[in-house]
Amino acid sequence: MFVNTTSNTHPTYGTSSVASNYQANSNVFKSDNTNTRLANADSVSISDNAYRALNEASQPSKDAADPVSVAAKKLIDNVNNDPEFADEMAQAYAYSIDLKPIPMVNGHLPTVNDTEAWAQMTQGQAEFETQASSIRDQRIQLYTNMKANGASGADIFKSIMEFNKNLPSDYQKATRIDQFTKYF
Repeated sequence: MFVNTTSNTHPTYGTSSVASNYQANSNVFKSDNTNTRLANADSVSISDNAYRALNEASQPSKDAADPVSVAAKKLIDNVNNDPEFADEMAQAYAYSIDLKPIPMVNGHLPTVNDTEAWAQMTQGQAEFETQASSIRDQRIQLYTNMKANGASGADIFKSIMEFNKNLPSDYQKATRIDQFTKYF
């Protein structure tokens, strides 16, 4: 189906002749929260709410086959609907240790024999571990303070996710947190 995002009047068939006719006839009049177009046998008028629903339904979900998306949405639902689970997740995320993949050098992992690559990797890993330890300490402090003030597990979890979302983007990418924080 051809859907024009600039008006809420849509052709009933997706043929190219209809689409061309639709594009050529773009005079739109608006009244009573319903968009209408000059009479055309190949068009229908629908309400704004129906247009939004149609537009959402006709758009393929970017995340439909993405396992991270499916898992993230399931996790969010469980945190919102199960207080015990939310408490567990808040504590788990507060005390978790961020890891980053070891970078490849010329298509392979650095070896001890490749002294330059090994030195770069170990120095980079040490710098990352220092940063990750500091970030973990901040999460634990956030968790401890909120828990002491009587916040729910769901609220603590959401605050930790918001904290993660505000970390530097290079850190989020290195730890792959960015694949998850986009859902918060």
